[in-house]
Amino acid sequence: MSLGFTARETIPIVFFGFAICSVVVTLTGKMGATYNVPFPVIVRSTFGMYGSYVAICIRAFVAAMWTAILCVQAGAFLQCCLEAIWPSFINFPNHLPEDAGITSAGLLCFSLYWCVQTILALMPISKLRVLFWVKGIIVPPTFLALFLWAVVVTHGGGELVTGKMKLTSSYMNTAYSALTGLNDFGRFSKNRLAGYHQFFALPVIGTLGALTPIFVTSAHSHIWGEFEWYMPAVIGKFDSRAAKFFTGFSFMLATIGNQIAAGTYPFSNDICGICPKYINIFRATLLISIFCFVSTPWNIIKNAAGLLAFLSGYSCLMGPLAGTMVCDYYIIKKRKLDVHELYRDHGIYWYWHGINWRAFVAFTGGFAALLPGFAKSIKNSLDVGGAWKIYAFAWIFGFFTSLLLYFVICTYISPPVEALVEAAVYPPQKGDIESVVPEDTTVKQMRADVKELSDEPVDNDIQAPSHSADNIAITPISNIVQTPRDYAKLEGSSLLKETLGLQNHRHSCYIGASDEFEPVYLGLVPFQKDEHELPQGTLRRVSSHETFLLRPDNISQNYDEEPSDLDAIQRTVEPNGPALVALYFRIVHPSFPILHKLVFLEKYSRSYREFSPPLLAAVYMLALQWWSYDQALAQLKKPDTTTLQKLASKSLDDVMTRPKLSTVQAGLLLSQFLPGDLVPLTARLVAVGQTLGLDRDCTVWRIPDWERGLRKRLAWALYLQDRWVALTHGRSCMIPTAHWSVDTVSDEDFPETVNDENDEEGSAEVEKGKMSFQQFIDLTTILSDILESPFSIDFDPSIHGNGLDSAEKMLQWAKPVQARLKEWYSGLPESLRMDDVKLRKLSSTGASAPYLK
Repeated sequence: MSLGFTARETIPIVFFGFAICSVVVTLTGKMGATYNVPFPVIVRSTFGMYGSYVAICIRAFVAAMWTAILCVQAGAFLQCCLEAIWPSFINFPNHLPEDAGITSAGLLCFSLYWCVQTILALMPISKLRVLFWVKGIIVPPTFLALFLWAVVVTHGGGELVTGKMKLTSSYMNTAYSALTGLNDFGRFSKNRLAGYHQFFALPVIGTLGALTPIFVTSAHSHIWGEFEWYMPAVIGKFDSRAAKFFTGFSFMLATIGNQIAAGTYPFSNDICGICPKYINIFRATLLISIFCFVSTPWNIIKNAAGLLAFLSGYSCLMGPLAGTMVCDYYIIKKRKLDVHELYRDHGIYWYWHGINWRAFVAFTGGFAALLPGFAKSIKNSLDVGGAWKIYAFAWIFGFFTSLLLYFVICTYISPPVEALVEAAVYPPQKGDIESVVPEDTTVKQMRADVKELSDEPVDNDIQAPSHSADNIAITPISNIVQTPRDYAKLEGSSLLKETLGLQNHRHSCYIGASDEFEPVYLGLVPFQKDEHELPQGTLRRVSSHETFLLRPDNISQNYDEEPSDLDAIQRTVEPNGPALVALYFRIVHPSFPILHKLVFLEKYSRSYREFSPPLLAAVYMLALQWWSYDQALAQLKKPDTTTLQKLASKSLDDVMTRPKLSTVQAGLLLSQFLPGDLVPLTARLVAVGQTLGLDRDCTVWRIPDWERGLRKRLAWALYLQDRWVALTHGRSCMIPTAHWSVDTVSDEDFPETVNDENDEEGSAEVEKGKMSFQQFIDLTTILSDILESPFSIDFDPSIHGNGLDSAEKMLQWAKPVQARLKEWYSGLPESLRMDDVKLRKLSSTGASAPYLK
């Protein structure tokens, strides 16, 4: 209306303007709602992982500028409220120079409001529901009352409503950060914004909201003889103190709601998207709050015309940005994205060096033609010919130009084939997974353990969904996703990216000195990043003189039956799988730590199909022995373990042909259930362990630290099995001491500490379990010496004879061994004494120690 339009022309323009904005807001909001991700994440699918930074910075700048300006306006509304309460505040002394751009009273009110808005903005958005409820109750009646007052005062509207149109200036556009920002709020939609009815809200509400300022400005002209568009100035002239207070308070409430929703929160999401490892929502909100003060926005709005021209020129960028995104998502990709790839570098949305050049060509083409008009809007004396006329429709021109350019490039010139997926991959919804088991403290602890996998701040909500603590529930059999083939290419944070012994779809074989790959040959291999491809598989060098051969699993026995075996195992325990896993790590794992808890939970949070079938079955079977120790499970019927045991035995034979660390883990756990002679199984496990290099010292191997500790614990567990099976069955040891080079486990080899201990009644003690495992290793080394001496070929044969002489010789031989046993027993920590029992805890030196059974 400052351009000369009256209400009769302005209201239809406002309505259709909001309608155009609403189309884009709805379309972009639908993206975030469908995949439950904010703008900084969804824009990666269009501009690339690094290219998205440009789009993020564009939107963040607009949001920051408007937020700072709204602080000044809201401070002026607060000043109206204070003047209404204390009229003397109108005469508050000013100690600032005229060129400061603000008075002392204005600076005081700005500071007070800044403190309040900073506190509110730092609160989680979900906690501000009450604020927006209050705003929804108070603001609309206030706007209606002002509208009715203006109509009555002007007897129908005044000159701005009933007068004639007089154009006085060139057209000015407006930049609106929310045009691409509804993703930030739409991602919280519980029904993925199933309908498009949201389109009608913005035109209707926006147009009704515009009526009040139009009529109030007309009333100001009618009463005081001049037009005043700045609402704080209008309210400040009210004679009624009550009207001044309640109107000022209502407008301040409306401003702070708008500031948080369309300024602070979008800015915070944007900055988090740029540096998610270092900046979360809380820190980003602190940044914009500080910016609102240090940018002295009262000086920014001194030259209002130039400022608004500059900010309005941002429509040159926002239009092309929105057009490129809409075309990419709805036309090119047909709304099919892979949400996991949005968090993965060098994934399908990596494009060219992290940048989608197609999007930038289309984006640049959309705003290049608008630059002359933008320059003229800043400096009207510039002669740009007729180019300024295009600028009059900058947003529409940029939107459709970029949309068309992107469509042509992606359809006829260079289709982004690598970024197209046949079926959309959505994040799991809480309603997608149902379980009859109430979530007790064990499952909650399990969720907390998975959350530790991510180094990114929790508040920014930009973590990979596969690592979210809310996704710990098992994938339903009817909705199974494909397991990752290569852990090295996993999105987000993962412990498995550089694993050697737990690779998916590949197994490793240690290359010994007499192998077909001679050491001389391996020294000539041109390794790249410690790997080299061969027809037989992939060579992986772990140290200067030790190498493994990685072979594909699909050449091994019954590999194609593995998914069906896993499904059958899972079906046996559904829907209680997560509770059983939590029970296992609560009771069994602390005393027999041959698994890595976080690695197991990471895989389990994605899909049970990532596991070796016998290992998954063994974990379930051991947990079932403690079924009654879970309050929720104790109320349900316990599953039959017969089916699990049959599936475990059958699948264990299969996985022996594709050995992994999980094969040894499964065998050791299943030993608790196999009746009779354990010698054959132990012999096979020892052979698998040698294939995996478990008998070798891995201290200097180039593998993850967690796997180095896991290998040592697993190797010693296999050693324990070999020695005690030999003792109980009267056999010789199968692991030669001369070939055993594994260091004794230390505290650093155990990832869990006392802080990871479960406080629920009936849980095992982590520290005591760790110490008992270490002490049992020391005891087994003594046993090893006992076993190897009688079975060595040069041992005195007379000891095996009959009579007192043989018995006396045996006693003489046993004396040093007896002394060692006494020394070992006397050196036991007090906490491992059989009578040391902790209240409400299972004893790690008794029934909860699997290797003592």
